[in-house]
Amino acid sequence: RALLANYSVQKLCLRNCQFDDSALPVLFLGMQHTNRIRELYILQCDLSDPCHADVVAASAPLLKPRSLCLIDTRLTLAGLRFLADNIERTPSLAQLNLSINRKVGMPAGIRLLGDVLRSAHLVNLTAVSLSSCSLDPHCVGTLAKALADNPTLTSLNLSGNRFGDEGAAHLRRLLERN
Repeated sequence: RALLANYSVQKLCLRNCQFDDSALPVLFLGMQHTNRIRELYILQCDLSDPCHADVVAASAPLLKPRSLCLIDTRLTLAGLRFLADNIERTPSLAQLNLSINRKVGMPAGIRLLGDVLRSAHLVNLTAVSLSSCSLDPHCVGTLAKALADNPTLTSLNLSGNRFGDEGAAHLRRLLERN
């Protein structure tokens, strides 16, 4: 109710929160009735419960955020898959930060994310941060292929990943092409 009544809140940050039972779904249900939240930050909250990850992911297209940051949230592959499906339907998204989510660095995780980044629907996406996601050279190659024809991305943060010379070569080719 408070979010519905407050017309000025555009940024919501949840850090180190523990969600019991239906607390997160209730919060996001309330947020769906207001399209004013433009920046959503969920930091160091455990979204490994499939219900919690699904609620956040399903809310993305309804909230129409410009910035979505899920940092150190312990996303599972199932949660990442659901998030990827929903991010693709969020053309307002300009910034995506999935840093410190190890499942992103798994082959299945980076393929899911690569498919989203190739989407023609993300016409406003300018920044992606995947710092400390355990990206290896293969993951960076997959990511570089996905971004090769992306005309809108202006910022890519891959700090804290150990992808070595092979990964750096993939990035060099991406920068030469894009």
